[in-house]
Amino acid sequence: MSKPGKNAFYKDKGFGTVVVFILLVIIFSIISDAFLTVTNIMTILLQNSALVIMSMGMTFVIITGGIDLSVGGNMALCTICASMLIRQYQLPIIAGVLICLAVGGVVGLCNGFCVTCLGIPPLLATIGMDSVARGLAYIICGGATISNMPDNFKLLGRGYIFGVIPIAAVIAAVVVVIYVVIQNHTAFAVSTYAIGGNEQAAYLSGIKTKSLLRRIYVLMGVTCGLAAYINASRLGVGLAAVGTDMSFDAVTATVLGGTSIAGGSGKVQRAVLGAFIIGVIFNGLTILNVQSFEQQVAKGLILILSIGVDTVRNRKEA
Repeated sequence: MSKPGKNAFYKDKGFGTVVVFILLVIIFSIISDAFLTVTNIMTILLQNSALVIMSMGMTFVIITGGIDLSVGGNMALCTICASMLIRQYQLPIIAGVLICLAVGGVVGLCNGFCVTCLGIPPLLATIGMDSVARGLAYIICGGATISNMPDNFKLLGRGYIFGVIPIAAVIAAVVVVIYVVIQNHTAFAVSTYAIGGNEQAAYLSGIKTKSLLRRIYVLMGVTCGLAAYINASRLGVGLAAVGTDMSFDAVTATVLGGTSIAGGSGKVQRAVLGAFIIGVIFNGLTILNVQSFEQQVAKGLILILSIGVDTVRNRKEA
């Protein structure tokens, strides 16, 4: 087997993402002394743990050539269901997490059913499901904030190991490792890439494409449920308004990490880097007192640029 050329690393889709991340860290470190401190680094890890977790599931969905824009509404529904049950029955942490995983999985299953059984395009199916899930969240809580949560509810989102490392960041790291193992060592991942490359060819080769797609959307939903609990735990309350930008952020992080929006290629570890690029940008802009609506402009430009680069790259490879 021939060895890869000297420039193979530089031609890798993830190389540009690494360069951008390093440049952002250097720039913000020069502009502000408060940026590259242990406290701020831990803050970035904490604030972006839910996004990192979400981007894992989103990577697999986009690799198939699909997309999930229901994650914001899914987060809201998971948050409200878990918060209300925990407050009413004083449930332990594990029960709250399981509720979120179950609710998220059901929403994911509904997405998978719409895409595979009803033949609705993923974009439209998941946008519709986002509205349904968020509407249900508001109906269940009556539009009210679920407050007076027990102290254990806030542990995963606000707790620290050794007083320094956020528990949420550790959970996110474990999820990333699990996804990397799935991606590199399972037939499930191989079939996922096959569907993204050519779904019809994958079906003819013996892959049960519809069943696999349903499982991928369920996995996305379960991942969303975990992210929802961590986010709610960090906020300390249950809100039906949470996650309004999370679909946008998860897609941006995934595409920034080099996953092709056309499907067929992508790596979960690169999505992690994409998530932290977003986190570093907004953390740095916040330190510099840039207004939130101006940050929204930056977020939109980042997505347009990342998809534009992906489109140009796909044309060159065609």
